[in-house]
Amino acid sequence: MALTEQELIDSLKSIDTIKELTDKYDFHAILLTTARIVGISPQNLMNRFSIEENDRYYLKELKDLTCHIDYFRELYSFLADDYSKKVLLNMLRYRILPMASFISNVIIHGDDQFFVRKLIKCSGKEIFVDCEDNIGKMTEIFLSDYHDYKKVYIFESAIRNLIKNQQKLKKYENLEIKSLHNISQEDDDIRRTTSLDSEVKEKVNLIKVDTLKSAIEVLIGAKEHIKNDRPKIIVCLSHVSSHLWKVPMLLKQICPNYKFYLRCYQRDHSSRIVLFAIPNNEMLKASINKVLHFYSFNGTSGKWRNVELTKEIGVVPYLLLKKYGIQQTLVTKKDKNIIYSNLKKVVPGLKIEYLSDNDDFIISEWEFVKQNYRQMDGLILRGPYPTFFPVLDLYRQLRPDGYVYLYLDANAAWMDRIDWKDHQFQKFMDQCDLITTSGRTMQEHLSVKWPKWTINYFPNGFYNFSHHNLDIKWDKKEKIILTVGRIGTYQKNNEALLQAFSEIADEIPDWSVKLVGPVEEQFKSWLEKYFACYPNLKARIILVGEIVDKGKLLTEYQRASIFALTSRLEGGTPNVIAEALTGGDCIITSGIDEAADATNQEKCGRIYHSNTELAQLLVELCTDASLRLKLEKAARMYSQDNFDFEKIVKRLHTLLFWRED
Repeated sequence: MALTEQELIDSLKSIDTIKELTDKYDFHAILLTTARIVGISPQNLMNRFSIEENDRYYLKELKDLTCHIDYFRELYSFLADDYSKKVLLNMLRYRILPMASFISNVIIHGDDQFFVRKLIKCSGKEIFVDCEDNIGKMTEIFLSDYHDYKKVYIFESAIRNLIKNQQKLKKYENLEIKSLHNISQEDDDIRRTTSLDSEVKEKVNLIKVDTLKSAIEVLIGAKEHIKNDRPKIIVCLSHVSSHLWKVPMLLKQICPNYKFYLRCYQRDHSSRIVLFAIPNNEMLKASINKVLHFYSFNGTSGKWRNVELTKEIGVVPYLLLKKYGIQQTLVTKKDKNIIYSNLKKVVPGLKIEYLSDNDDFIISEWEFVKQNYRQMDGLILRGPYPTFFPVLDLYRQLRPDGYVYLYLDANAAWMDRIDWKDHQFQKFMDQCDLITTSGRTMQEHLSVKWPKWTINYFPNGFYNFSHHNLDIKWDKKEKIILTVGRIGTYQKNNEALLQAFSEIADEIPDWSVKLVGPVEEQFKSWLEKYFACYPNLKARIILVGEIVDKGKLLTEYQRASIFALTSRLEGGTPNVIAEALTGGDCIITSGIDEAADATNQEKCGRIYHSNTELAQLLVELCTDASLRLKLEKAARMYSQDNFDFEKIVKRLHTLLFWRED
């Protein structure tokens, strides 16, 4: 069967769908369909994207992809950050369908492409080995920026450039220029790549390779240095198609204890793919050498609520403290009506510090930073609120060495209102070391909308505060449709669930609805009218009220069979989803931004888009016990794999302290 244009386009969604495409069709079928999409002949397609005449560059890259897709999948799995995965995926997309947008969405503009301060940390007295076809600006950037180096070895590929570069770089001390290739004694036409293991006897701290064809040979000749010295390694992968997978695979084979990053740079009207291989022992040592202290700020009201201490606002700082010894303080505006009872009972060790009395909490937060910056090693900010702009600007002036973690708490409506080209917003985002969002859909959306910044996926997870037994007795689950949250608020839209239930109650006579959470006063009035219309449902709709005890709340999830989320909007994947999945509940949710993330693409639940569809899906799930059990078990497994807060915070800690500036 012929490959259709839509099928090819759909196959570009993920690394797995690209794998399915290459398994099903050979490169000829892909070539023909791509030619139809771009509107030129297959022959012109090959010639149009060739670097040199008769080079057929497009065909080479496409063949390399189709023949080695398994290597690309393996590479994708061990790349160290989401941005690297995005770069690789877009490179593969471009190899199939050469559209400029795939490159422009991941490209980084700037000249310091080989010395990205967030990835490469160079201390004093390091030995740098630079292998190039033509020594250029990047070499001089290193010599200027890291002027306290111990020694630099430059291996020049073009012999004619040796003398020229010796003159060019003579102002630098402790620098030695050598030929990258040796002429074979048996045959003057054969050039053999110099072995760095033979030529350099000292311990090497950094190796950079930017050669047209000999990167593999250079790295093989340096394998003893790589195994024993574990240097930082930077390789340009743009010169040979197969180097995109061969180089990282080779390095991983020589020494597995590396983290790999990919970046795409714009230079001289062309793009370049650069691999950064960073040894695990290069993790920033500040967290070992001193006790760090992080401070969390509120950007909406200046006040934290007690209940937020058991959500990601409190759980993330608590686990950073518990697991890694990073002291944590939540900075808040004083409110006599707020008692932080969870502080000692649930998240012991967290501290609360109060802002000075001021009608404008922004001024109070600014003054707090000015007075306390010396002990503030890091900030945790929730949401890209303009109120944070002056606070972060001051912090960066006073603590340029500090860490800044921005949790976006994003939904599409809010993010789309932001003018991301605004100078103040760009400055704010640039000052953050780590930016995350809690849903995959929003991560993908923002990665396209804001290509300048890496947006990492960090879901709102589940943490077992009460050490509650997480085992689920599937045959003990009850016929309960559960919802948890602030009952009766406009956002939560609980009326939709009760209206749907009133329409189908006779079809599912054994089922009841249970609402857990504080109840809004206006909703109580709405309920009175509701029960006046449906008096026979009064016994089947149970208002539980707020459950503070996390163990008791989890019991409610474990007893229920279905969890219903009827929200009009949410900031990412809400906390209740992780709790419901952990409790083994089949999820039914409105079409919020992260509905697909909440249901794992409907593998553990269903998504509705109208009240009529909500009623229909409830009937389906309530009456089909076999389907319901399948979705419930899938929910529990999904929770274990993706929503364990200890695993999430471990990754957060790793990314925070892999910052190198």
